[in-house]
Amino acid sequence: MNLKKLILTENACYKTGRTITPKGIMVHSTGANNPSLKRYVGPDDGLLGKNQNNNHWNQDRPDGRQVCVHGFIGKLADGSVATYQTLPWNRRGWHCGSGPNGSGNDTHISFEICEDGLADAAYFNAVYNEAAELCAYLCKEYKLDPAASGVLIGHFEGFSRGIASNHGDPNNWFPRHGKSMNTFRADVIKLLTVNEEPKLEASAATPATKTPAAPTNEEVIWNFFAGKGLNAYAIAGIMGNLYAESGLKPNNLQNSFEKSLGYSDDSYTAAVDSGAYANFVKDSAGYGLAQWTYYTRKQALLDFSKAAGASIGDLAMQLGYLWAELQNYSAVMSVLNSAASVKQSSDAVLTGFEKPADQSDAVKVKRANFGQGYYDKFAAKAGSTPVPSVPASAVKDGSTPAPSAPASAVKDGDTVKLADIVMYYDGKPIPAWIKSQNWIVKSVKGDRAVIDKNVSGSNSINSPVNTKYLTVAGGSAAAAQVPPPTFQPYTVKVVADSLNIRKGAGTNNSVVGAISDKGVYTIVEESSGAGASKWGKLKSGAGWISLDFVQKR
Repeated sequence: MNLKKLILTENACYKTGRTITPKGIMVHSTGANNPSLKRYVGPDDGLLGKNQNNNHWNQDRPDGRQVCVHGFIGKLADGSVATYQTLPWNRRGWHCGSGPNGSGNDTHISFEICEDGLADAAYFNAVYNEAAELCAYLCKEYKLDPAASGVLIGHFEGFSRGIASNHGDPNNWFPRHGKSMNTFRADVIKLLTVNEEPKLEASAATPATKTPAAPTNEEVIWNFFAGKGLNAYAIAGIMGNLYAESGLKPNNLQNSFEKSLGYSDDSYTAAVDSGAYANFVKDSAGYGLAQWTYYTRKQALLDFSKAAGASIGDLAMQLGYLWAELQNYSAVMSVLNSAASVKQSSDAVLTGFEKPADQSDAVKVKRANFGQGYYDKFAAKAGSTPVPSVPASAVKDGSTPAPSAPASAVKDGDTVKLADIVMYYDGKPIPAWIKSQNWIVKSVKGDRAVIDKNVSGSNSINSPVNTKYLTVAGGSAAAAQVPPPTFQPYTVKVVADSLNIRKGAGTNNSVVGAISDKGVYTIVEESSGAGASKWGKLKSGAGWISLDFVQKR
């Protein structure tokens, strides 16, 4: 990567001084036939060349627009390709607008790839590779997982997610050269994998040591998911299912197809890799760790392997694909992210992800027991809380006992708040409207609390949740209904040249006016909302303004 820096300090975006905690990266392309960096980055630093029109973005509002990104990729004056950082990576940019679910400006680092006529393959490959290296660098810097849902996206994907305006870049360009955001993500993952491999240096002074044994598939898989932040219960539940499907062999061809196709595991894999066998996608044969069978999933696996430059039977590649695929199963990920037992996570993977024809209780018990074996083998080594011992008399029909719960601080009659990741005791999701309210605990037994009425008495759900998701907000309904301190109106001075007034608190509300006099106004109410750290309601009743562009008096 040829990374340089020229911060656009004269741009109004930079001057606002707002920062973000980067949660992702959004890829843009300029939509104009001009690959020269000097069109957007300036003034000339001796490498860019002079912009004769002086229309670069290092000015208050370039071309009269509120636009600014964190970087540009394109050509220097000598024709070579480079990346220019133009905002601090944690500065809030103006790059994607907003949508019904908020704005990517608040969450994503952004960069523009300077388009040419879209037909030059050499230029495309150069900027594509430069962009992949930049993303790998940023992912490592900010601990971002490019395989996770919504982390590394194009502008067009931001629009489909409801956090960006309606633009098609870079999907207007990548497919012309056989690329897509899926191949781009895979290439970034590959770069990260290569960069993380340890580099060993030989030394004459270093005594010879025995080469450590290569890690087993079990160890690789456990460590992979541990690196994604999953707890031991979740990892064990996944591994029990993968063992049931493939024996943890990434080149496993479904046994019933070996005879009909005339291939072994190894020969089938080699034939797919070489192209000698062209019916991998539609032969209906289960393959790999998860025994992918359906043609769309096998096509995506094949695309992923080709983008990574890896064998279709490569373990690391399949784990990367499996993780990326799991992000599309939100209900399963919700359970895995807060798993409280091997059985809970195993059942979620079985019924929500693998979905075999037989999902009977017997199969659930069998797979959970496989998972329990991996938990017992790896959890203590990983420093996880071991499974508490349970008397043999408590175990029935060979099922895996759930770990006993610690004593709960939540008591009958308490008013409680629900954590954002809360779910019902049986693992089913809880609607957002329930999570947004405080509830009164009807009864508590171990880690199982039944929440009944909300504090206003307007709703009753009589449902069980795990006490670990509850925070005591008061000892009774009456205590919870003590009114909060009265809001005290205050005045602010507008510092933006033009500040939109919106119908409600958030950029997802319509614009009903604007303030252009940098005057002093009274705020009578505050609220959270998309597109700003806080919104304030004007005393006049005209609407709401972003408090990020005012100074409190």
